[in-house]
Amino acid sequence: MAVNSHIQIPKCILKHFCDDSQRAYYLDLKSGYVGMAGVKKLGTEYGYYSDDHEKYLSKEIEAPLAALAAKVRQLLDNDGLTIKLTTAEETLLKKYVTSSMARSTLALETMQNMLGVHSRLLLSEQQKHDFISRFGTTQNNSAYKTFEKHYLVILVNRTSVNWVVPRNCFYAVSSSELECIVAPIAPQCALCLFPPEYAEKRAESMLYRLGIVNDPYFATMMNIRALLYEYLMNQTFVASASKAELEILRDYLVENRQKLDNQRLEVREK
Repeated sequence: MAVNSHIQIPKCILKHFCDDSQRAYYLDLKSGYVGMAGVKKLGTEYGYYSDDHEKYLSKEIEAPLAALAAKVRQLLDNDGLTIKLTTAEETLLKKYVTSSMARSTLALETMQNMLGVHSRLLLSEQQKHDFISRFGTTQNNSAYKTFEKHYLVILVNRTSVNWVVPRNCFYAVSSSELECIVAPIAPQCALCLFPPEYAEKRAESMLYRLGIVNDPYFATMMNIRALLYEYLMNQTFVASASKAELEILRDYLVENRQKLDNQRLEVREK
């Protein structure tokens, strides 16, 4: 039986960016509208994935991700708490990121262009969605190999600025001139993939694989990166637990719409 499929961001993550009524604020990147929607509906499409693939995603990605996110969020309530991260959890984050890549609009468009006319006609839309999504969870795809030597770091937000989360699930930021992947799991916490070169530069501070963000300006810049990646990959929405952060992003969107459109076009022409 078909269900409302969360196309990219799973409900287990989205629900931590909402209020007590299980509704989240969201910024529509096409219209600039800021509204609210329930986490059961936001970012979904009826029958997007098959029932079998929904079960596969739940088992391989969403259930273990929910457990890891719950474990990490304990840090927010216990300043002195230390947790042990496992190799399996690091692999899980890499699968989550590469699976999200594969489920993006950009990836689907790329696959459509690569398929011949006859192949496109033979596969239903749902079959295409299932195929590319499942491929994204395997460790044989090129995206996974890109992150093969990256390591898991927990980033905690100690500012008054809430982090937002894009439908795309993750984005990249530069730190010490190196690109790091950020996957928010709460307004004050994110799971990150840092390149091995970062550990060499920041060995002492990375000893416990924990980073702290204390600068509100940097937290806001991270939100802008979330908007940018979402605009390039899908151009759908970013979600937040509060409206204020989205109003700042809406102003940025209005001022930089042409620049973002040009970047979006450049990505698709490569």
